[in-house]
Amino acid sequence: VNIPFNHALSVVRVFVKASTATDANLIKVKSVKFMNIKNKGNFSQAVWTPEETDVNLVIGDAADSTSSFAISTAEKQYGKNHIVLPQVFTGDSAVLEIKYYILSQGDVKPLEQVAHFALSGQTAVKPGSDPVDSHDHEWKMGKRYNYHITFGLNEIYFAPSITDWEDYQVNVPTIE
Repeated sequence: VNIPFNHALSVVRVFVKASTATDANLIKVKSVKFMNIKNKGNFSQAVWTPEETDVNLVIGDAADSTSSFAISTAEKQYGKNHIVLPQVFTGDSAVLEIKYYILSQGDVKPLEQVAHFALSGQTAVKPGSDPVDSHDHEWKMGKRYNYHITFGLNEIYFAPSITDWEDYQVNVPTIE
């Protein structure tokens, strides 16, 4: 008799790569966090009911840029597989946070950057952030979710101009 086995939990994996070889030489991953997700719940009749407790699932967290994760143009897994509680993301509380370093020649200390993405697919959780592009906006039982993160640097062109000082006359009252 064949008895099918179904997983009651979900799995989350993170993959990273650089968009170009130049970017790979300048960017290192510090940490990836799934913030404000559920890690406790009740399982009954093949349905999970998560508790209201929110936690952060941290996938790697380097102390500094020297111990951070070097990326390349070839995609590779960052951290390990994580078994997580199935859950539906609503509102803007569940967030994917990515911290990374930008290294450049002459910098005494690499510049740490932070990007936030809403897991619910709702509008941005913080100014300048975007929602994660997901079909269901949830983690389902027996499914493995692969998050693919591509890092790249955009060039910023800065063209300062110089103008002459403009005189402004200030009249001081007469001293008597």
